[in-house]
Amino acid sequence: MGITNLADYLSKDTEVVSAVQNAAPPDLALSVLESSLLRQQLGCSDFCYSKGYDIDKDETFMTWKTLKNVTKSSAAGLVDNYYNHLTASFPGQPG
Repeated sequence: MGITNLADYLSKDTEVVSAVQNAAPPDLALSVLESSLLRQQLGCSDFCYSKGYDIDKDETFMTWKTLKNVTKSSAAGLVDNYYNHLTASFPGQPG
């Protein structure tokens, strides 16, 4: 059975939240969250995300969406950094 409301399992203490955020990188946190969801929940989240919909009342979806966005932007930043590193290392090469 998946978690229906992640907020029921999370601490509201800011020190605890900060420690958890520092302990798990976003991609790992996203994987853990996704593994706790039912297939239907993840499918719904993926669908809503791909269409740009928000389920504002669903804290689990909003947490998942935030982790998804952070993970995507982190991955995009890594690709950009890698590309910039390559073009700086090999100037004049087609890119």
